[in-house]
Amino acid sequence: MTSNIARLKKLESLTLREGFPWGEIKYHCWDVTNVEFRALKYLALHFMRMEEWKASDESFPVLEKLVIRECHYFKEIPISFADIPTLRLIELFECTDSLVASAVNTKNEIEENTGCDSL
Repeated sequence: MTSNIARLKKLESLTLREGFPWGEIKYHCWDVTNVEFRALKYLALHFMRMEEWKASDESFPVLEKLVIRECHYFKEIPISFADIPTLRLIELFECTDSLVASAVNTKNEIEENTGCDSL
């Protein structure tokens, strides 16, 4: 299902919620390492039961905003997010401490890579 959505070349905003039949989320892992959302600028994950998320540097090349809400099992943001030059905002609502720490690490990596605080 996710790869079908990625075929929407002009898709700029996507919100995923628990209960929708996402075929690629198996064993509590969402793997989009071989999927590219070319125009996606906004991604929100709400109430997802996934524990792990795998993404490559090419998965979200123009993402600007990531929102994660009440994903209580989710442990970390993929490290590849630190290499997204357009990423400006990560918002977390009622998430795990490890996910918050991961967001801070992503922010620090971006600052290290770019020399500025863009997130």
